[in-house]
Order: sequence, then structure tokens, then C-alpha cells
Amino acid sequence: MAMRWRELLTEVARRHTAEPTAVSAFASAADGLCARVLLGGETPTVGDVDAVLRHILRSGG
Repeated sequence: MAMRWRELLTEVARRHTAEPTAVSAFASAADGLCARVLLGGETPTVGDVDAVLRHILRSGG
């Protein structure tokens, strides 16, 4: 299941960029945001998540 999650994140990122570093960074950031929630850290808002992931895609990673 974890591998499929990563594949889905990669598919989403590739719809917005062909830059391999950005695709990898997008998936890693999404994983990190999820881990932060699961580990009981501060829960990011939808706006926070959106801003982080959009920034990665715009900047190329």
C-alpha cells in the first residue's frame, strides 16, 4: 500500500511538471506532511499543504 501511495503522488506531480527533482520532492513533502499528522505534531491546514506542494512544483524541487 505504501508503494501505491508513492506511485499516486508521483502521478499527480507528473501532471504538473516533468522535472524529476520536483516530482521526488513533491512525494517526499507529502509523505512528511502525513507523517507530521500521524506522529501527533501540529496539523497543517489545507492552505499550508497547498502552499508547500505548489511551491515545490513551481520551483522545480
